[in-house]
Amino acid sequence: MQCEFIQQHHTLTARPAFTRLDAAIASEFMRACKHRLSDCSHLVIDLGRIEFIDSAGIGALVAVLKGLGEAGRVTLVAPARSVRTVFQMTRLDQVFHLVDHEAQVAA
Repeated sequence: MQCEFIQQHHTLTARPAFTRLDAAIASEFMRACKHRLSDCSHLVIDLGRIEFIDSAGIGALVAVLKGLGEAGRVTLVAPARSVRTVFQMTRLDQVFHLVDHEAQVAA
């Protein structure tokens, strides 16, 4: 799995290099994120390359959010229209913070 991780203070940024967050990669992505979250309360995931997400991908993101605890938050940056639609249809756009550009991410 190709994914760059950068940690600054209590924020971890993930930049996946893959185009699909689906059953084939979701578990591995979830484990990689959880492994790096020990000192973090905010996870920023750059979805700019993600063209497709399925229920396994959504489940992985929910699991990572739960792993952050009550005060934790996940911001999803630059989701494709199709990915954003999945979050809107499932009302998960009310759980995850979706932004168009990384400059919109609040620290």
